[in-house]
Amino acid sequence: MNKPLARWLALMILTLALVAGGAFWLVRDSTERRPVVRSGPPAVVQWGDTRPVLWLLTRQEERHHQSKRTVTRVRFELHGHDVETAQRLWTRHLLTVSDPGREPVGHILGQQGPVVWLFLNDQPVAVAHKDGSVVGDGQRIVERNPGLAPMWPRDPGSFAFDDRLIVTTADALHWEVESQSLAASAYRPEDDQRFARARYRARSWNGSFQTNDFRTRHLRSLDERWFGLFTDREAKEAADDGFGSNFKDPDRVIDDGKEARRRFWLARIGKTRAFSEGRHDRIEALSPVPDSPLFLQGGLLKTSGIREAYKPGADGGAIVMHRTRVDAQGQLVLTRVDPQLKPRWKTELPIIELHNRWELPERLLLLGSAAPSVNDEVRSHELLLSLNLDDGSLRQFDLQRDAAPR
Repeated sequence: MNKPLARWLALMILTLALVAGGAFWLVRDSTERRPVVRSGPPAVVQWGDTRPVLWLLTRQEERHHQSKRTVTRVRFELHGHDVETAQRLWTRHLLTVSDPGREPVGHILGQQGPVVWLFLNDQPVAVAHKDGSVVGDGQRIVERNPGLAPMWPRDPGSFAFDDRLIVTTADALHWEVESQSLAASAYRPEDDQRFARARYRARSWNGSFQTNDFRTRHLRSLDERWFGLFTDREAKEAADDGFGSNFKDPDRVIDDGKEARRRFWLARIGKTRAFSEGRHDRIEALSPVPDSPLFLQGGLLKTSGIREAYKPGADGGAIVMHRTRVDAQGQLVLTRVDPQLKPRWKTELPIIELHNRWELPERLLLLGSAAPSVNDEVRSHELLLSLNLDDGSLRQFDLQRDAAPR
């Protein structure tokens, strides 16, 4: 081979190597975005005469593949959702953490007047109830209260919310922070168990309940009749109530599980024998309500915060929560029954598990997870649902699919 040809071949090989190498690094220079996920519990925010807005804090991990290394960033964004349409009203980017040394966390802690407290990564953040704009943070609290600086904490377990932000400094002292002035004053818990629960919620709770947390199996109607929602076997045990325990706590009655097909039963209420503390109400008999429909895994939706069945509207009635089928594809169904326990409407929900719910005038807000899809890039979907109590119509927002593209 002559020298000019050899030089030409060497040049071509070098050129091809450089092009191939450039293409390799070009492919490596890319961004991988993980699905948006909810971070901590949601909150319904309202102050004064403003319309309530559902708030959700989300996080999204981004991996930027560069020529020599991968940079990880975690974005936290706050979203306000319309309670009637479930759609987003606004989004505010709050924080991006680059190459975090530990898993960054974010929670909505709670509302204190016109301010909502959050915890983001390593500090509390106060935002305005109107639009989520930042009005205070850990640095500003320390600037307002310089004596706290030497013992100021940064871990999530040091911050809790119990109608106000509570900070536990590194010297084990508790401080409450005024939401607008950011002034800190000494705090002493009046109820140690309540304070321990508040610290757990702020540190470890992701804001999700289980479906069964929202159900009960008894209804006391507005005219004081007592109804149970039972299978035949459950009703037989409920009626065996010599001590009044089943009347006091109907949810302790045996549970026939996922294959339970329940209907309404009407109780006759009597009195137990006399005990040292007196006599108690008891179930003396249960008879099936004529023409009562059967509800697979049926339960009555509970009123928020208490064990009584939720009664929508002034006329009473109830909402039955049940399923379409017993397997993993069994979706939740809500059926509203009137005071005579006759179905008024029936709505199949696009979720298989209910994580949270809020009672608002004329509607329910529901947060739940949809069934996973094998062919879907996003394996887990949380849906925000707004249910009209008058006709059962439904509006929805998918926290993963409906997230606005960047």
